Amino acid sequence: QAYEYGGSQQMLVFPEPHQEAFLHSKERHPAFVAGRGTGKTWTGLVKLVLFILAHPGARTAITAETYPQIEDIILPAMDELFGPWKGTLWTYHGAAREIRWANGCVTLLLPAAEPDKLIGLTLAAFMMEEAKVGHQEMAFLMLIPCLRQAGYPHQGWITTTPLGPNHWISLNWIKHVLGNGKELPAADYPVYAATMYDNMALDPKTKEALETRFGGTKLAQRELMGRVVALEGQA
Repeated sequence: QAYEYGGSQQMLVFPEPHQEAFLHSKERHPAFVAGRGTGKTWTGLVKLVLFILAHPGARTAITAETYPQIEDIILPAMDELFGPWKGTLWTYHGAAREIRWANGCVTLLLPAAEPDKLIGLTLAAFMMEEAKVGHQEMAFLMLIPCLRQAGYPHQGWITTTPLGPNHWISLNWIKHVLGNGKELPAADYPVYAATMYDNMALDPKTKEALETRFGGTKLAQRELMGRVVALEGQA
């Protein structure tokens, strides 16, 4: 499937089947919950860019636990995916900690470890990278009211590997409840799942090394298969 941007420049994105449904999801808070090597970061970023290309002037945000993680994970992935269009389609402004787009969109790069700094933002969409880590639950709560930019659809999604059955992500996106037991609307919190084996582009030697290291353990079920597993007790 091809997506075009401007004049003679052409942006080609060929999503794999396990990514396609999530990329085109329209629900309020979709989650891509998957194992290692499934392209979670890339999938989340492609979804963001598709949103941006379709909605000029939108304000968006990306969170990771810390800003160094943004520099180490998000920015290199942007260069790998969209490097040929850097300086034309998008530019990174380090002092402002944001990405600016040729169609007037802005993407803020925010550390989830400082959730109080998220209060008061006005956004059309946000992406949370590896949302199981650290302060992301509080950051998610602070970002939900920020989805209020007038004239745009509103969506905030997460990409993550899962944790146990009582982790906030499992509660919100699988059981559809809050920590206090209050029900959440299931239609707003769909899960798009994938395993390491769904990524046909992953180097076979990498797959073999991970299989060898993790073996048939419960940790393999979580880290490679993307399944919600209680490491103590039953899966």
